[in-house]
Amino acid sequence: MTTQLNIGGESSIDNYHIGEGFIIVVYKAGYGYLYNAIKPGSTIVDQMIRVAKAEAVEGLGQYIQSHVRGNYYQKLR
Repeated sequence: MTTQLNIGGESSIDNYHIGEGFIIVVYKAGYGYLYNAIKPGSTIVDQMIRVAKAEAVEGLGQYIQSHVRGNYYQKLR
């Protein structure tokens, strides 16, 4: 997993893992979500990956809140 800096201290995201065509986002609460080409779709997943690579974790969290919300493939525990 890639651990991101939580510079502002306000993000609920702990870390993420990027794979071929998917991203797993793990929250500080201990659960995670799998996003892939099936749901929410490759266009959104590609953008999530770009945001995750380009910014601190707050950027990814804000993107998920604004554009993805509950549109995930699978909840992981």
